[in-house]
Amino acid sequence: MPTQGESGSTLTAAVLDGDRLHIAHLGDTRAMLVRAGRLEHVTQDHTHVRSLLEAGRLSPEEAASHPDRRVLNRALAAGAPSAPDLLMRQLEPGDLVLVASDGLHAVADPSALAEALTGEEEPEALAQHLIDLALDAGGPDNVAVALARA
Repeated sequence: MPTQGESGSTLTAAVLDGDRLHIAHLGDTRAMLVRAGRLEHVTQDHTHVRSLLEAGRLSPEEAASHPDRRVLNRALAAGAPSAPDLLMRQLEPGDLVLVASDGLHAVADPSALAEALTGEEEPEALAQHLIDLALDAGGPDNVAVALARA
């Protein structure tokens, strides 16, 4: 994890290869898969608070407002642990893949996000809708969104 004053970056790369989705993930950008109206989080955040949550030391409510919720424990940074998670998912026709920075997923209302992702918008219109959700929520961070349909 970067020390005080240092910075790191996240990396979530998704490659569609026929009916396969390959992901390399490091940090707190998220990859999600929407299939048949259901949203699945493919990646897990590499944050200090996520580690505390998984260890049972924080409740989900405490994690949501914890002051260190954006502190990464794995990142692209000099001296930081930087081995990415390597993941693969089989895709089905019609699946929607979303890669989104915390500028979206950390500020947008989860139910509004799920509703938008399970709707019928075309990817270009949906991307703008998601950016608007983040900006309307007062997103203090950058907003990055990439969408692809299988």
